[in-house]
Amino acid sequence: MTYFEKEDILHLKISDDTERGSIELGPNITAELNENGDLIGIEILNASVIDEMQDEYSLNYDKAKPNRFAGKLGQDRLMVCLDEDVAAVFKTAESVNQVLRAIITSLPTTEKGSN
Repeated sequence: MTYFEKEDILHLKISDDTERGSIELGPNITAELNENGDLIGIEILNASVIDEMQDEYSLNYDKAKPNRFAGKLGQDRLMVCLDEDVAAVFKTAESVNQVLRAIITSLPTTEKGSN
């Protein structure tokens, strides 16, 4: 279980499987599903202000929807969350990558094996 204080999100990780879909269980509560429809996690938005949790939630697979990011991230990609002030400047992944590549090219290079 991980709480992201800045975003006020509580994430309950059940499995390391890749998320392929999700079902909204209630306001600000989402069940995350793998490609077989198995529950792999639960995400709670605005976690600090949820005052009433139900004793039980039903997974209605008729309401399942694909994760819009699933399949876009391969093993060679990483998803990060930008702080609000940074996201206000960088609207696309390309703009972030362009600046980061410029920074990388300005870094001093080191030979393999040396620190």
